[in-house]
Amino acid sequence: MGAYTNPQEVLDTQTGQYFQNLQSTISQSVAGVATAYKTESERKRKELEENKTKLNNIILGVQKNTSKMYDDIGKVSQAKQNVNFSEALNPFVKEFSDISLRLDTGASIDPQKDVQKQAEFRNAIGYIQGDIENFSADTNGLYPQIQNAGRMGGISADPDINKIELVEGYVGLMGKLPNETRLITNIEKPTERTWMVKVNGKDIPFDGATIQNIHNNNGKVFTIIPDTTDRMLKLIQDNNIYNMEAKQNSKGESTLIPKDISEKYLGPEERVLSKSTKPGEKVFELKRKVDIAAIKVAITNDAKVQVSGILDDTRESAAWYNEEYQRGKKDFKKKSPDYFATDEGKDEFTRAYIEYATRSIGEYQSVMNTAGDVATSTIDTKSTKSKTTSTTTDGSTTIAKAQFTPKEIETKLKDFDKIIERKIDKVTIEIKGPRGGKGNERTFMYNKSTGRVEEWDGKDLVNERVSRKDFLDIMKNQ
Repeated sequence: MGAYTNPQEVLDTQTGQYFQNLQSTISQSVAGVATAYKTESERKRKELEENKTKLNNIILGVQKNTSKMYDDIGKVSQAKQNVNFSEALNPFVKEFSDISLRLDTGASIDPQKDVQKQAEFRNAIGYIQGDIENFSADTNGLYPQIQNAGRMGGISADPDINKIELVEGYVGLMGKLPNETRLITNIEKPTERTWMVKVNGKDIPFDGATIQNIHNNNGKVFTIIPDTTDRMLKLIQDNNIYNMEAKQNSKGESTLIPKDISEKYLGPEERVLSKSTKPGEKVFELKRKVDIAAIKVAITNDAKVQVSGILDDTRESAAWYNEEYQRGKKDFKKKSPDYFATDEGKDEFTRAYIEYATRSIGEYQSVMNTAGDVATSTIDTKSTKSKTTSTTTDGSTTIAKAQFTPKEIETKLKDFDKIIERKIDKVTIEIKGPRGGKGNERTFMYNKSTGRVEEWDGKDLVNERVSRKDFLDIMKNQ
């Protein structure tokens, strides 16, 4: 048997340490992972909270902008209550809201296009508000011209010049005719709009551009008959056709008014049978014939200048010629706007214009005597005796005893002044007969079209121009 060998022991001191280190490492790793997880969770929680706040703010912003659009729609609805604006504009609000959400969340594919579209929706409501404001303003501007249709300063009543249904439709938009109105919009082109007005069962469309043109009178949608009154008065004054005299109006302002025809346009004195001739006598007034032909020649050059401005618009020219110049004439032939673009039409318009400008000038002008009355001569057809007097145009002779006392004259003269000042319409005095019996009543009235005071004997006009001095002399000589 061999010798016994005592085995050598080997002590393993590393393995335990390794496992100990491994356990420590695992523990530390688990702790690190737990810490990292906790940190990430906190970060995500905060991020979610921030996103939630941000989203809420975005939603609030969209709601605020949308609410403003609803407020604007409410304003237009209040201004024009017969239109259902919700039907026309609610699609705008929804699309505006969607665009706002896309832009604010960064989800927009084409931000530039979306921003432009947003602006179009805002502008669309602004344009509608502008249309309604134009309707309101035109009730004071255009509507009186429509009421005065067919007259100078009013719209043409010729259906070949102004479309009657277009006039009726716009009167409906102004709220002056019963109507049904719808607003038609286009979500692809928000700023385009059409107001559809139903008047007398017919739908009449007005787009935004037409409404703007009507309001601004651009494009002459409605043709207005030119008011030539002031131009023609200037024509007469500038060419010294009348001798002018200064008069004060009720405000104390001095204005020039025609007194009588200038000497160079008057012919020799003539005896003209008076309208006041009575049975048993003939009364002749001394008058001078007015040379109308010479006056027309005198104003021709200036008239051509005025006419050229009117002829620039042949529709206005036709409206004035047919509806003002030809008014009341029988068997006249209406001229088309195209006619006034021709040389013949321009010449005819100029002739008509000059004739119209001189239409108010009388054929005769009365000769005044030294007392300021119309000079007359009276023939007694019974005795065949003739005499020249200084009577008024009624042919009554002066009564030896004054008919009116100074106090009565003063009172009536004040009344006459009130006619001039347009405070009263007329003054009436009684002209007694030669023996003091009841005579005729004479009425003195202001004529708006001529700007003169006239004397009337019942229904007969006996003097077309009575001055303050004339009236005073009539009172004193009775």
